[in-house]
Parts: sequence; C-alpha cells; structure tokens
Amino acid sequence: ACWARAYAAEAGSSAGWGPGIPQRLGHIASDFIPGCIIFTLVYFLAAGADDRRDPTSDTPNIILLGFFLAHYLHRGLIHPLIMRYSSKTTPLMITVSGLIGNAIFAAAISLYLALNTYPNNYEEDARFVIGAVLFWIGYAINRWADLRLRNLRRDNPGQYVIPHGFLFDYVVNPNYFGELIEWTGFAIASWSIAAAVWALFGASTFILRSKENLKWYREKFGDEFPAGRKALIPFVY
Repeated sequence: ACWARAYAAEAGSSAGWGPGIPQRLGHIASDFIPGCIIFTLVYFLAAGADDRRDPTSDTPNIILLGFFLAHYLHRGLIHPLIMRYSSKTTPLMITVSGLIGNAIFAAAISLYLALNTYPNNYEEDARFVIGAVLFWIGYAINRWADLRLRNLRRDNPGQYVIPHGFLFDYVVNPNYFGELIEWTGFAIASWSIAAAVWALFGASTFILRSKENLKWYREKFGDEFPAGRKALIPFVY
C-alpha cells in the first residue's frame, strides 16, 4: 500500500495528526506489522483451524502468500531501514491510521487465501500466470523507483531535484505506478474480491498523491520541469 510519504511531501504538511514519532518506526509499524505479522498469523490460524487441511500443502495459496510477504518485507522493513527520509518524524495518527487500514485489508486477503480452495493445477491457469507476471513487473518497478529516489537524496542532501531516467521521464511517481501494477496482478492471480478492493483502494490513493506531487513539482521547478511528464500512468494520466 502507499502509506509512506511521497518524495515531494513537505515536512509539516500533516500538522494536526498528533505528536511526531520517528519516521522509520512509524513506517515499520504501519506496514510491517500488518503486512507480515498479522497477515501470516491470520493465514496459519485460519487454515490450521481446519483439521482436514495442511496450511502448507496448498501450492497456489502458499505462492500467493509469498507474493504478499515479499512486498511487505521490503516495503515494511527493508525500505524504512535504508530510505533517506525528507522528514525525520511523522505524525502518530498517520501511522495509526495506516496500521489499521493495512491490518483490515491484510487480514481479509489472508483469510481468503487461508480458506479458499483453488482448482487443481491453478498455478498453470491463465489468471494466475498473467497476475504473477504483472505482480513481479510491478514489484521490480517499485523497488527500482524507491532506490532511485533514495540515491537522489543521498547525492543531493537537503535539496529537491527533478528525477530523470527510465520511467521518471514519463511520470512523477513510477514507484506508485509499479505498486499499482503489483496489486492489479495480485488481484488477478488470487482471483479474490478482497484483493481487488485493495487494488482499487490503492489506485485511489496513488491517483490523488501523484496528482498532488505533479502539482508540487510544477510549482517548485516551473519551466525547468518537463511539460509532458504525467502524474502516474505514462502517456495517460
């Protein structure tokens, strides 16, 4: 999900959301706890409650479990530990609201995977294959964009600069674009209403934040900012 701060967010823009806490701690709490810990606990508790099933024997379910955990292991733990944040603190209630929202969707998706029985050889089904390909393409884009932004902050301490290269030449937020592709792929692969709602929720957030970021870049850099660069989806939006 996209509870982390966008690159262009100004420090102090979330005033009124409670006292500040360390940004890294807030990010880990809002993403890693629900995305990895709660998600895994719900899956094995729900699947293990049925004595007729071995929660580790359903191949597509376990693979999809791995997809979700791969995203949140990076987004909720590795990313916060290596990211160079523009602000050292984040309001407490931003973290709490992120944790609650992520926990609700993580539990719903995990419960579906724990209780759903896919057809035999579902891993060979077109839905699973197409969804898996989209998920990993989006995952790679999201990871690349995050690292690119981190390196920009490392190389330009205390400054805002215009990112360039690959998808940054087409959209302001390729990290959001990648995550949008990820969750679309996951919804297709899992063929789950809960995952589809999560993808739509994420899309609504990515659209709003990327629009705000595009506006910020244009105001900050004026004529220096490429006129044709879109907010989220290359050539489209």
